[in-house]
Amino acid sequence: MLPQTDTAKILKVAGKDLESRPLKDIILNIPHRFHYITRVKAPLFSIITSPTLSFRDLPILKKYVGMFPNPTKSNCFRHNSIILLDVIEELHSSLDWLSKLFAKQLIIEYEHDIYYSDRFDWFLKMLIKYGWNSWNSYEHNLRILKRIEKEFFLHETNGCRIGLFRSVFSIGFKLYSISKYRELSGRIIDGILSRDWRPDRHGVMGFWNWDTSNQEVDIEVY
Repeated sequence: MLPQTDTAKILKVAGKDLESRPLKDIILNIPHRFHYITRVKAPLFSIITSPTLSFRDLPILKKYVGMFPNPTKSNCFRHNSIILLDVIEELHSSLDWLSKLFAKQLIIEYEHDIYYSDRFDWFLKMLIKYGWNSWNSYEHNLRILKRIEKEFFLHETNGCRIGLFRSVFSIGFKLYSISKYRELSGRIIDGILSRDWRPDRHGVMGFWNWDTSNQEVDIEVY
């Protein structure tokens, strides 16, 4: 099970449990949209992008991620969101509280926000393009991830979210340097890529296109 939420205790609609409703509707529709933007996403954004963020600060993320409804197969409807739920469920016994926290937020963002799902699809595309394999050496895969980071910021044009993505990459690299998270991230990526992952759109920018055919690998990773 992913971390439980206290949101359902706060918000009720016609006496129905929020987690039985489509997650996208809960987060994006009135009357809850303002609540999630101002009371949940805004402080979460501020914490993640803080220049003084450290591992000691990560537990406070539990408060805000916990305010989102849990993503389930009953309230998620995108094909790839279900894949993410399956992968995380399979690895449940290997996940600590931090892993569950990040997994929950990934699924929530993928399910309800095309902006982030497009970029996660692109990230997976780049892993395939540059020959990601969880059995590669740490140094080999780190060079791949660094190359992806560099290419990402050559293309990303949303200035408001540049700081967020820089923080996400920074946190990701710190976690990847820790063996247990490195192994876990490899198992998650392998689980995703071994399934029928199907981005359902190409995004608003051509470079997010999922098609990896006829592309040359232009990175030195050996």
